[in-house]
Amino acid sequence: MNKEIGKRQKAEGMSKAAFTLLEMIVAVTIFTIFVSMLVGTYLYIARAQRDLAEDRKFYSGARDVIEEISKEIKLNKIYYPCYEDLVSGVSECGVFDLALGLPTDVLALVNRAEDSLIVYSFSDEGVFVREYSIDINTGDFTPSYGYEDGALRISAEGVNFTNLNFRIFPYSDPDANYDSADYQFMPYVTIYLTVVGGLGGDYSLETSVSTRIYE
Repeated sequence: MNKEIGKRQKAEGMSKAAFTLLEMIVAVTIFTIFVSMLVGTYLYIARAQRDLAEDRKFYSGARDVIEEISKEIKLNKIYYPCYEDLVSGVSECGVFDLALGLPTDVLALVNRAEDSLIVYSFSDEGVFVREYSIDINTGDFTPSYGYEDGALRISAEGVNFTNLNFRIFPYSDPDANYDSADYQFMPYVTIYLTVVGGLGGDYSLETSVSTRIYE
């Protein structure tokens, strides 16, 4: 009798031990799944934040370029001779018929005294600027100090562009066409800029800026 009771108690003890082990296995499995989901969510959020930061960097880089060019447009005036003929000493200038209404990839700005020239251009996925000054001996534009070897990149490294264009209006210099009402408008430039983005795709920016020098 005692032996029978002992066997029964032993069997019940083993059953309880086996059930406890099963509970542990289930608990560990559930915990593992929970941790995996938690880690996956964290990695997804971290990746999304990183991509957002990258996109913000590209957009910010494009805005910086737009703001710098806009500032110079306000402080200077459009140098129309750069689009009407070759300008001695300025390699970026050439014949470009603005009257066609097509955008150009070169923006030439000159100060009020017309002895200092700033030229913006697009090349190799970057935005570049080159400054010129009048040579008092020849009367021609020559590269300013620091620009002797060519234009300098103003767009940040790692921020690449696919397009930079300028649409200029009016198509001819108002100062040289006093007799024509067709050109008596405040000159302005529309800037079109496209920057290579991240997962959000490319960003296209557009703005119009009027010159503040108008005589």
